[in-house]
Amino acid sequence: MLKEKETSNYELQLTSGQLKFLASDGQGINRMSCLVSLIEMAAREPTQYQKKGYSSVLEIGQVAMSEVELAALWKCNRKTASKMIDKFNDVGLITSGQGNRTSVHTIHCVSRWLVDDKPIDNPSAKVPEPFVINQFKNREAGMNEPATKPPWLKPI
Repeated sequence: MLKEKETSNYELQLTSGQLKFLASDGQGINRMSCLVSLIEMAAREPTQYQKKGYSSVLEIGQVAMSEVELAALWKCNRKTASKMIDKFNDVGLITSGQGNRTSVHTIHCVSRWLVDDKPIDNPSAKVPEPFVINQFKNREAGMNEPATKPPWLKPI
């Protein structure tokens, strides 16, 4: 999470389909604003999270929020917040896991944050699948094509 006097920027990796999804209005809610709120609340270092008898360590790029909390933040009902999270998962922007009393959302579309001029890499960042496919599929034979994909190319 961003501390009070820190300034933060971040790099996004989106497919054209993901960008079109974010640009369209769904259920009268701004999808881009919802994603930005998750990105800005994500941990930038391993962070201890506690809530009513539940404790966990959030890794870089993770945020823990229940659907009720997201609904309040996004000013919508819980069902709309739930659908938004499902859509974000469907298009590969995040993955979510149910915990005890909350959900942990892992952000994949941010490659790194720049906080007070310090880069913080997101270990959960994933290169969108079309970029991985095009990089290796479109190379012609004999053009030094790698035998395997580099480990940093983790397709969605």
